[in-house]
Amino acid sequence: MKNIILVSTLLLSGFFSSPALSADPFPHKKIGVNLYKIEVDENSIIASIGPDGVLLCDTGGESKAPRVLATVLELGGDGIDYIIDTHWHVDHTGANIYFGRDAVIIAHENVRKRLSQDKYLEFWDEEHPAFPDHALPEMVFSDRLSIHFNGEEIEITHLPGGHTDGDAVVYFRKSNVLHAGDCVFSNGFPAIDFEMGGNVETFADNLKKFAALVPHDATIVVGHGPDYSVEQVLAYETMVRSSIRAVRDAMENGMSVQEMQQANILEEWKYYGDGYFSCDEWINMIYQSLIYQPKDDTD
Repeated sequence: MKNIILVSTLLLSGFFSSPALSADPFPHKKIGVNLYKIEVDENSIIASIGPDGVLLCDTGGESKAPRVLATVLELGGDGIDYIIDTHWHVDHTGANIYFGRDAVIIAHENVRKRLSQDKYLEFWDEEHPAFPDHALPEMVFSDRLSIHFNGEEIEITHLPGGHTDGDAVVYFRKSNVLHAGDCVFSNGFPAIDFEMGGNVETFADNLKKFAALVPHDATIVVGHGPDYSVEQVLAYETMVRSSIRAVRDAMENGMSVQEMQQANILEEWKYYGDGYFSCDEWINMIYQSLIYQPKDDTD
């Protein structure tokens, strides 16, 4: 924790006179002895709240921070001590800007790299300015990291180059709960941030990898959508691999993206189109991921 005495002072003199007091807590439910799932609008975060303090797995967007804090206070916490970022996207990390002056932020080394840079994502037509220093992860890892906190062994595992190049899944061993971040979208087709090191084929590989990390009866909390079982994750992998195969076969037959869309080549999986992305958008995302060539940063 950063400066425990200072944090305690801030809690007494600052937080309890802050907008968090008037903010409405987000819906939440208990999922372990000291573990809670918080529904931050379209995002799901996990909070460990107990004798060691408060740890958040993802924080939600910057504007969500007062309500996240209000939820933590309602659950008996006294502010945020630790944060684990599952990847760099600002709907998962934005509230680092609010909490990061006092919380220790933990993430894969590529998350710090991405958040420290100004970015323009051409495919999404989005600009993302660099985060201030206090909102960047200060504790980074390359492969795996284990933390003991509030009676839980928390295992953080990097899954390279799927949704992004900094993805991590977070397993709370005692509670048998895994936060998968955006390594799976239970509300529809996924997003592949290929401009930031993601790849649709590796995304499919990673689904099987993280399903193998946990017992078959584990609860999978995902970044977007309802909880999944291991069985549902493996069914999702089938959809992703089938989609890739259909697009690749169409490419080999000389079809354009527009022709693939007009031919409804993913008709079998159209019910996944009720989420963020339609079948047509998913076809284009797969195609763009398969042909994408990273730019040489040395140029």
